[in-house]
Amino acid sequence: MGMKTRCKFQVEKVTAYQGNHEQVTLGAVYGGANASQENQSFADATPSGRLEITVTNPAVVGKIKPGQYYYLDLIPTEA
Repeated sequence: MGMKTRCKFQVEKVTAYQGNHEQVTLGAVYGGANASQENQSFADATPSGRLEITVTNPAVVGKIKPGQYYYLDLIPTEA
C-alpha cells in the first residue's frame, strides 16, 4: 500500500459546544532548548502542522485536555 508515517501533536485548545461536542486544535510538537529528545526528533521531521477536529463520541468528549500529546499515524488506505 505505502509507507506509514507517525507524527506527534500537542493539544493546544479544546472548545466545548452545546450538544455534547468539542472542537480540538492540535499543533505539531516543536523543538528547542527545552524539548525532549523525542519531541526534537519529531520537530526535525515535521516542523509545523495543525489539525482541527470535532469530537462527538461520548466516550471521548471531556477527556482530551490542552497540553496532552498524541501520536497521529498516517496510514494509506483505499478510498
